[in-house]
Amino acid sequence: MKRVSLTFPLMLVIALSHVTGAYAESSEKEESAPQEEVKRIYRTVDEFGNVIFTDERVPGAIEVRVRESNTVPGTAPADLNAPIPDQEEDAPFVRYRTLAVTSPGNEEAVRANNGDITISVNILPAPQDEHLIELLMDGGVVGEVDGTTGVSLQNVDRGEHVARLRVKDRRTGRVLQTGPSRTFYVLRASRLN
Repeated sequence: MKRVSLTFPLMLVIALSHVTGAYAESSEKEESAPQEEVKRIYRTVDEFGNVIFTDERVPGAIEVRVRESNTVPGTAPADLNAPIPDQEEDAPFVRYRTLAVTSPGNEEAVRANNGDITISVNILPAPQDEHLIELLMDGGVVGEVDGTTGVSLQNVDRGEHVARLRVKDRRTGRVLQTGPSRTFYVLRASRLN
């Protein structure tokens, strides 16, 4: 005889199932549809209050009515290495030899009372059409670089700023390369000084 003893939390779940009708007392009724090799499960409680499940009928046992489980037919996993139809293969990424902010110079103080400054860049080789060159300042994107000239910014706050270039794939948005950072300072007139 196979016996299984359960702990309190599982007994609570079983007791709740019993209240909701998951268990039924065994009866002499025969099932209307014959089932192939149906194994019967019985539930008993020993003298210490432990719930025991067994596959053998013992005096005072209650037959557990096991409902048919829900099943969903599986599907074959997708081939993750298969090419995506109607999309050209990605060409290998060739790193830019130069991807740098050239002006303002590193640690340079720029006098701009209205806050308008121009960030000059150097990109070699020339930017490819499938690449987006972004100018980042203080961690956020402030503009896109068209060609190899630079970006004009208006109303830049006074103080320290850090600028760098970043290359992204236009189609996927994936970051491909990031240039070195350059720190500069904007000086603006103030009523305080």
